[in-house]
Amino acid sequence: MSSHRKLSVLSAAAVESAASIDPSDGRVMRRQRNMAAVRSAVLELLTEGEQPTLAAIADRAGVATRSVYRYFGDAETAVRDAVDACRERTFEVFESEPHISTAAPLGERLGMLVLRRLRLDRLVEPLDGTGDVDGLLELLDAEVRRAFAPELDGEDPELALLLCGLFRLRSVRSMREVFGELDQQIASGMMRSASALLVGARIPS
Repeated sequence: MSSHRKLSVLSAAAVESAASIDPSDGRVMRRQRNMAAVRSAVLELLTEGEQPTLAAIADRAGVATRSVYRYFGDAETAVRDAVDACRERTFEVFESEPHISTAAPLGERLGMLVLRRLRLDRLVEPLDGTGDVDGLLELLDAEVRRAFAPELDGEDPELALLLCGLFRLRSVRSMREVFGELDQQIASGMMRSASALLVGARIPS
C-alpha cells in the first residue's frame, strides 16, 4: 500500500516537472542540430566537388528536403550560409594561433608555419574555387614575410614571393599525415627547399 502511494507521488512530480518544460526548447535544439548537419553536408559536398542541390544536401545531412527548404529556402542560400560560417571559423582559427617569433630558430619557425597551414587547410578546403579566401591569402603571405623577416632583410622580392607561394594552403596540402609515402617525401623536399632558400639569403654574396 505504501509502495503504491510512493509511486503515485513520484509520478505526479514527474508530470509536474515535464509540464514546466517549454516545448519550444526541443524544437529550437532540433532545428539547430539540423542546420549544423546541413552546413556540414554542404561543406562535404563542396570538398568532394559535388553539386550541393537541395536533395543532395538533405540526403547527406540525414534530414528531409523540406527541412532544408524551410531553413534556407534554396540550395544557393544553404551553400552561402555554410561557406560564410566556414570562412568565419577559418579566420578565427588563424587569429587564435600563437604568433611565430622571429627570434626562434629557423627550423622551429618552419615547423610552426607548416603546422598552422595544415590546420587551416583542413578548414579551407571546402572553399576552394568559391573566391572566399582572398583576404585570408593576403594574411598568410604577410605571416610568411613576418616569420622570415630576418632572412628577408635584403628585401629580395622574388625570394619573398617564392616563400609565400611555398606556404600557400594548396602547396602544403601534400604535407598531410594521412597521405602516402610519396607525399611525405614531397613535404620533406619542400621543407628542405625553404630552409635552403632562407639560409642562402643570410649568406653574403
